[in-house]
Order: sequence, then structure tokens, then C-alpha cells
Amino acid sequence: GITTQKTPASLQALEIFFHDGKTIKHVAKRLKVLQKLKGKVIGGRLVVTQSFSTGMVVAMGADEDGESGEQPLVPDVLAQTRAAFPGKPRLHVEDRQYCDLIQMERFTAEGDHFLVRWNRKLNFFSDSQRKRRTGVDRYGRKYTEDWGWAGAASQPRRRYVRRIHLHRSGGKEDVILLTDLDDAKAYPADDLLEIYLHRWGIEP
Repeated sequence: GITTQKTPASLQALEIFFHDGKTIKHVAKRLKVLQKLKGKVIGGRLVVTQSFSTGMVVAMGADEDGESGEQPLVPDVLAQTRAAFPGKPRLHVEDRQYCDLIQMERFTAEGDHFLVRWNRKLNFFSDSQRKRRTGVDRYGRKYTEDWGWAGAASQPRRRYVRRIHLHRSGGKEDVILLTDLDDAKAYPADDLLEIYLHRWGIEP
């Protein structure tokens, strides 16, 4: 798991949480009716919430159906997280399976914010009135950032977002993030990239 991390100065006014889905795999075939069947048995579906500052799991939602989606569990884990950590606004960090307008609306309730990996199924429309910026992160990797709208003009939940694109070499997939923290000076791209890349600590 994650060890205790130091929050970047630009984000210290926020409580940071990672959300990730899990499926219980390699379930033992204890029922006789299953023992003769080939293939693997999976168990339930989980969504786990982890605190960035402590590395502790602070909320969990579950469904006994391992084939179910993770999105229906999000309201439950958000309610648990907000009840356990009242006061400071929260930054919710997620992978691309949570990148849709419904989840963004849920994550920004109660003055909270989101940082999510872009899923290209969600259209992004660049704002031609804002100039694209370029920079280098603390590891010397190039990034670009621009601003625009997530979702088509016809979608009622459409929202204005900032897009941060980390260009990675060596055959590694680029990391492209969307966030409602659109002030690049107040919330530097380097700090947001650093936070997101720590999200992988929630993986088993």
C-alpha cells in the first residue's frame, strides 16, 4: 500500500482521496455444482477509497455481483468519505473508468474537486480563447495543458475543465488528466501529475 505522503503546498487546503474499483478474483470452487466447471470464479465488486495523506482505506462500497459496474457504488463511498472527513474540501482522484459527466457532478458536490484520467469516450472541446501552455515536470518530462469543455453543448451536465497531458517516452502510454481545478498558477500541473501518479499505490 501507500506510505504516508507529503501533500504539495498548492494542494494543502484540500483533503485528497483516491478511488479505485476491485473485483474479487480466483474464488475457490467450494460448491459441488461449481467444482466440475472449467474457468475461474469471481466474487463481488468493490470500490475502495484511500487517503493520500495517511495511506489508509477510509471507505468501501460493495456489490456481490462481480460483473456489475463500479459507478453505482460511487455515491455510497463518497457519502462515507464526506461523513468521515468534514470541513476541508476534498480532491477526488480516479482512473478513466470514472471519467464521465455524471461522476464529475458527484465528485464536485459539496465544494469538492476531481482529478481524473481522461477517457476518450467523453468528448473534449478545446477553448480557442485560451492559449495552450507547455512545461516540464519535476522529473524532466514534458507536459502540455489546455482548457475546454467536457461533453457536447447539448449535454446538460457539460462542464468546463482543464486538460493536462503528460508526454511519456520509452513506449509508455501518455497520461492525460481532466480537472475542475482550472487555475494553473494556483494548482500547478506538476503537483497534480505528482498526485495522480501516486494513485497507482492503491493497486494491489
